[in-house]
Amino acid sequence: PGSEAWPPGVTEDDFKMLVIFAINTIASGPATTGFYPLSARANHSCRPNASFSLSDGVDRENKLVVTQPLRAGDEVLPCYINETDLLRPRARRQKLISNTWNFKCLCVRCSEPDDVRIMGCPACAGEGRRGRVTFDVECEPMVEGANARGRRWTQCTECGTRPSAEKMANLEDDWLRQCTELPKGVRSMDRLRHKRYRSAIRRRPLPPPPEGTEELLALHARLVEANNAVGGEVAPVMGGHWLAGLVVGLAAEVYLLLGRAEEASEAAEQRLAFVRRVRELGDDGLSLEDANNLACQGAAAKLEGNEDMAIELFGEALQVLQAFGEVEEELEEYLMSELESLGVEVQFSGGPEDAEPDESEPDYSGFEFRETSEESSELEPGEMRFLGMAEPDAEAK
Repeated sequence: PGSEAWPPGVTEDDFKMLVIFAINTIASGPATTGFYPLSARANHSCRPNASFSLSDGVDRENKLVVTQPLRAGDEVLPCYINETDLLRPRARRQKLISNTWNFKCLCVRCSEPDDVRIMGCPACAGEGRRGRVTFDVECEPMVEGANARGRRWTQCTECGTRPSAEKMANLEDDWLRQCTELPKGVRSMDRLRHKRYRSAIRRRPLPPPPEGTEELLALHARLVEANNAVGGEVAPVMGGHWLAGLVVGLAAEVYLLLGRAEEASEAAEQRLAFVRRVRELGDDGLSLEDANNLACQGAAAKLEGNEDMAIELFGEALQVLQAFGEVEEELEEYLMSELESLGVEVQFSGGPEDAEPDESEPDYSGFEFRETSEESSELEPGEMRFLGMAEPDAEAK
């Protein structure tokens, strides 16, 4: 704002300092922020290979946790926005980044067609095919819906036609409207998870299904049918559209509350596949959303009476969490509570120093960004080393 809008006594130099501080600090709590000089030099990417992780307590130590294997010389790229927004369309990400950090993201992902806006092809639907079209990067950004009339989509993967932007906007807007019109009780994944986690921690029965359960499950069934049918309704592609990813995640939580374990597990697996595809995590990468979806699958296995599978899934989710540090305390408490209810004693010491790691599963126990003088030509999960930070690029952060 202009100087006339500044509080009394604030000079131009003061204002510049506050702007620099705001752009280069990291939120360390609901009403606190911290300045971490080394982390502040890390460039942003919407296809990150690292994540910020703040420890609990007074010191609030910050770490850069590597989320994918790196080679020596690779730039360490965290994401400035949270993981939920990272799964949203390009325009939403760009708006959040521009408003908060005052730059336009020019990362690889933002330079490609929008990987979370993939729809079925209208032309193929009428001819018994399953073509796919994607919102093109050349289009004008949009925030949530498809309100970008006159913009273009990619050519169909099957028939090669390019659908009109007007038609695609109407189709996508219809699905968006149905999601936004769901009752409040089934629109928030965080709220549904919180209620389930708290019930398990307090050793109470699962809460009753919220208002809007029938509407949500009807929308989920319609989405699944549209994706499975050849030449059916044009719909967001399962695993390729953020709306589909949202619906299957919500459905997984509601199915659990209804005691429908098999359907909950299947929906959670679809959500997990969507997250890992968008994040390009491969076999060895990890994300916090992995832990939530593995926890959901573990709860479903427990409902089915498959205790061994439940223990394996809860344990894997807890292992992912531990790699990130103290960032999801409620989920960690929930996982420990579930494992204890299954007779498993949880320890975080890492075991004896001479214990051999289990080569059959990824080992995330030491999967963090740390300084060392050792040299390495290739880095794998469990042996991350300090690579040095690239100089920030002011124009294409």
